[in-house]
Amino acid sequence: MKFLANLDLIYLLVSRDLKVRYKNSFFGYIWAIANPLAFAVIYYFAFKVILRIEVENYSSYLLIGLFTWIWVSNSLIVTSVAFRGNISLIRTTKIKPYLLVFSGVMNEMVHFLFAIPVLILVLLYSEQSLYLSWLWQLPVLIILQAILLTPLGIILSSFNIVFRDIEYLVGIAMTMLFFLTPIVYPINLVPDSYQAIYHVNPFVYLIDVWHKVLLNGYIPMLSMAYLLIFSFITSIISYGLYSKNIRKAAEYL
Repeated sequence: MKFLANLDLIYLLVSRDLKVRYKNSFFGYIWAIANPLAFAVIYYFAFKVILRIEVENYSSYLLIGLFTWIWVSNSLIVTSVAFRGNISLIRTTKIKPYLLVFSGVMNEMVHFLFAIPVLILVLLYSEQSLYLSWLWQLPVLIILQAILLTPLGIILSSFNIVFRDIEYLVGIAMTMLFFLTPIVYPINLVPDSYQAIYHVNPFVYLIDVWHKVLLNGYIPMLSMAYLLIFSFITSIISYGLYSKNIRKAAEYL
């Protein structure tokens, strides 16, 4: 019963946030797709037309990375202020603060779900194969990404209780990580001397999984294993930070 109550609460939080975001907006959810499409045109022109980067089906490769990254980036930016930004709600209700983080990740997931039909249309236009395995692969990857982002959001929001600069640093970090993740270029263009640095970045593996599934129809098990191990470690860290810092919240917020 408690689990179902939490699901109802998450649904209400996500619905509230979506209504607030698109209130008085004529195009509504179309903006969730229009924004990455606009950036895709710019990056396509810069990297494919001007720099003549050699990537097969570059438009598909680029859009897969962009839509995935927007879910990552927006989730971490939003959830980094989940505790501090909802202090009145936390104080006046019995809501568990970690649910605010999870609802933030789910909110951005909804936007990603709107992007999937667009991705499939682009793949069809590029004469890419469509795979029956997507029926189970896509739900697995969506759940995996939510599991990956939630503990990271809890960690950032927990730190932000004490160190308010975190919310400003996250935006800068996301911009840096965007260009340090093979989204607009393939990783084989990265010099061998920097490959080790790239492979510390968990989002390199996340983007790789999405590329392999949507472009080739299979899940790269090495990348999958890395993401699961990384998520397990960050879950332990997030639990410790949450348990410690949430008790101190009243002193800082």
